[in-house]
Amino acid sequence: MIRVVGWKELSQEKSPLLPVALTIGTFDSLHVGHQRLIRGVVENGYGAVAAVCTFEQNPASVLGSRSFVGSILSFSQKVAKLEELGIALVVLIDFSPEISKLTGKSFLELLASRLDVKKLVVGYNFHMGRGRDTNAQELVGILTGSGTELEIVPATMYREEVVSSSRIRTLIRQGRLAEVKDMLKDEFRLDLREVVIQRRPGDCRVRRLDIGQVLPRIGEYQVRFITDNLEVAGVLTVGEEQLSWQKEFAGTLKEIRFLERE
Repeated sequence: MIRVVGWKELSQEKSPLLPVALTIGTFDSLHVGHQRLIRGVVENGYGAVAAVCTFEQNPASVLGSRSFVGSILSFSQKVAKLEELGIALVVLIDFSPEISKLTGKSFLELLASRLDVKKLVVGYNFHMGRGRDTNAQELVGILTGSGTELEIVPATMYREEVVSSSRIRTLIRQGRLAEVKDMLKDEFRLDLREVVIQRRPGDCRVRRLDIGQVLPRIGEYQVRFITDNLEVAGVLTVGEEQLSWQKEFAGTLKEIRFLERE
């Protein structure tokens, strides 16, 4: 079973340093490129715990440094997917203004104070630290002689373009869900576990403002409604201010899974 631990809790533990194979990132979508990083961690060759260092909230949404239209995965979806991919430990960093001021080297030193990092896996375009001061190639120099193996994973391509969360987010907004599925290796799903559903005679509704995930453009979509004990096909209407559907369910509605458009 996956363990999710906050940095403060981990830093207060008195046990010896845990040997881990680690990757670091937002992992907003866990697309096919991210999954290559995860495989490098899980199949680490050291018998080390497969671990991810990530954030509960997307840094862009916390710092307001750029326009942010919503996450692709909710936090609970991300944790569930990480477990499915073989991750045993998730270390959560609170992306506060204080953390954002650390250099990449200082951030790695912070992690090394509580984790024995046997292997670090990053993408070709990896950046970390204040002002994105540390990239993948600079990690080579930082980790030389440290006893940490560094693996840099090249770009993953789809239809002759690099797979990225920003690209997937754009495709979701355009309603191009078949391409999204190819890059996620799964359908795009809305997480409704913590969303208030307004039940009215004849339909159910959710305010767009209550959805923290990116949404497709206005229109009707073929979906499957997922409760705690069944899946039911139906139609979801995405409007300017709300999402609505006509089905009612006996169980608790957990997710809405978007199907590919023809």
